[in-house]
Amino acid sequence: MSKTKVLTKIYELAFLIPEKGSKDEAIKFYESINALLQEENALLIDFYSPQLFNLAYEIKKQKTAYLASTTFQARVDKIEKIKEKIKKFEKEGEILRFLLFVKKIKM
Repeated sequence: MSKTKVLTKIYELAFLIPEKGSKDEAIKFYESINALLQEENALLIDFYSPQLFNLAYEIKKQKTAYLASTTFQARVDKIEKIKEKIKKFEKEGEILRFLLFVKKIKM
C-alpha cells in the first residue's frame, strides 16, 4: 500500500467589499466567502471580520469599502479553483479587489 503525501499550505485571503448596504450585509457576504473556502475543504484558521475604511483612492467609483480577511489551510491543488471563484465575485462587483497569498509561518 503506497502512501500519497498531500501538500497543503497556509494562505491569507484579504478583500474589499463595496459599501452597498449595511455592515450586516457585508458580514453575510464575508460568511459566504468562508463557506466557499470550506466547500473546497479549507481549514479556517483566523478571521478579520469586515471593517469599514476610507480608501486611499477610488476603486470602481467607491471611496469607502469593508476590508475583510481569512487565514486558512488548503491543498495546493485547490487554490486555482478557489481563486477562480473569487475572481467571479470580483467580475460581478461583489468584491472590489482581493489578494491571495501564501502566509509565511515564523517558528
